[in-house]
Amino acid sequence: MATHGYGSGPGLPPGTVDVLLAPTPIPYLPTTTTLYGFPHPSRTARYLAVVSSPPGGAPFTGRITFVPGGSPLILPGGTATIWHRWGGFGEVVSIYAVYEGDAHHSGSTSNVFYDTIPRGLSHLRLSSSGSPSLVGQSVTFNATVQEDGVTASLISFYDDQVLLGSVPLVNGRASFTTSSLVARKHGIRASFPGDTAYIGSYAGIDQQGEQVCDDDGFDFGSESLATQTACNLHRRGHERRASVPKGSVRFVDGTTWLGSAMLNGGVATLTHRFAAGTHSITALYRGDAASAESSSMILTQVVQ
Repeated sequence: MATHGYGSGPGLPPGTVDVLLAPTPIPYLPTTTTLYGFPHPSRTARYLAVVSSPPGGAPFTGRITFVPGGSPLILPGGTATIWHRWGGFGEVVSIYAVYEGDAHHSGSTSNVFYDTIPRGLSHLRLSSSGSPSLVGQSVTFNATVQEDGVTASLISFYDDQVLLGSVPLVNGRASFTTSSLVARKHGIRASFPGDTAYIGSYAGIDQQGEQVCDDDGFDFGSESLATQTACNLHRRGHERRASVPKGSVRFVDGTTWLGSAMLNGGVATLTHRFAAGTHSITALYRGDAASAESSSMILTQVVQ
């Protein structure tokens, strides 16, 4: 406000009061920021921030920052989306968003969104100290979980479906030694049950047990008729083992039939779409003229 007395103002009579009016300020509108998350099967997740205010206000401008998440983002139309990759598996993490406001809207901070990162897939490798091995000879089976950061667990070793033993997993490795294998082909399997960060897995190899026989098929120095008979069948056993199983394999989820597939080179493959949840998968081989029936270990499949 300014007063021009006694006609001192330009073109104004004495005693006139000159009032200068500033523009009427536009009041800030309060805002609410809400953060949403979406289901995700991996460590990469999508989050949506929505800023709202009472109706009738000006369009939103300004920026919004996700914490964690990186640099501020322009906020077109009151929403912003970010894709964020988390560092670990099986963790519970938290994230929130901060809207800085603009010329017409006040800033606001969102709710804290808690998210559970899915467990990762594990990959188990299994090897033998040597195959074939002689009856009574010690054989060592080595299992390795390839992922880093696996917590302590037990690795179970099986001869077909017979449990040989369980060994603690140390630095991602476990070894089991046995000298009890008889003269036949053994389906050796190792099972990793999983931990808080990784889903369990299994691996398998074939281990051939052999009798100690000379070139004529007889055991050196043995007077045992049973041992000699086994050795006489040595070469014919090789021929039988060399045959590739034929026929079909049935796949079941618990007691639910999933389908059948024909063997091709000893391998049967079935593709099936599972619902979310935990599934217990078993393969059942019906056998053929040269091979007996058999069933696999149970594979636990987790679908998220």
